[in-house]
Amino acid sequence: MTDISPSPAAARPPRGTFLKRSLAWLLTAIALIGIPLWVGSQSRADTAAQVAERGWACGMSVLGLFLFGLMLAALLSLASLLLGGLAYRAAPRPRPGWRLAELLVFSLPLLAGLAVVVMFAGG
Repeated sequence: MTDISPSPAAARPPRGTFLKRSLAWLLTAIALIGIPLWVGSQSRADTAAQVAERGWACGMSVLGLFLFGLMLAALLSLASLLLGGLAYRAAPRPRPGWRLAELLVFSLPLLAGLAVVVMFAGG
């Protein structure tokens, strides 16, 4: 009788894909949660310092913080998209459809950053 069960090597995902996907999710979580929290706290602190010093606050520094945070999130998203894409390509065919949706989630901050760049370049 012939054994047709899959070999243990075929059942395992390719080497290093778990680490790549984990790092991609970590970078995406930082880009989607950590950076907005940091930018929000810094903008509140900056506004409070301006009000305490002059009695009024200029919004240009807050705008600069928002744009810096968006570009930082886009850079982290690009790195996570690269890692996720490498892990996706290492997966055996047929690749599950939810992995493409995962790549779309990884690219959301990058798409937002590109939209702002296009908006400023076009105006």
